[in-house]
Amino acid sequence: MGDSVHGKALCWTARVSGMALSLLAAGYFIYHEVELDSGPLAVPIAIWFLGLTVAPALVAWWWHRVGGAFMLIVCLLYAEGASVIINEDDFLHVVLPYAFVWAASGVLHLVVSRLEGRRASA
Repeated sequence: MGDSVHGKALCWTARVSGMALSLLAAGYFIYHEVELDSGPLAVPIAIWFLGLTVAPALVAWWWHRVGGAFMLIVCLLYAEGASVIINEDDFLHVVLPYAFVWAASGVLHLVVSRLEGRRASA
């Protein structure tokens, strides 16, 4: 029972889903802010948002427990912040579904971490 969870389908699902969703959210935000020319701070804010969304996915790639928790925290902050600045229709049809799937990716990382801990102790 010394098999590692790393490299298994569950591990790769958590990694790929987290990174893909992070890049998708960052791309959407950058397109929305830069394409619509939202002002002189659009590019710096877009770069900051890119780092904020991709960083948890990168951390979770190697440290599932820390990265998964980081993804859940950032996901909640993202949903809370978006609820303030985005209209209700966009929030319900874009932000909320994305936040749920991103949270599921964070939970997958926590599950992988838990399985890895069990296998290490066995």
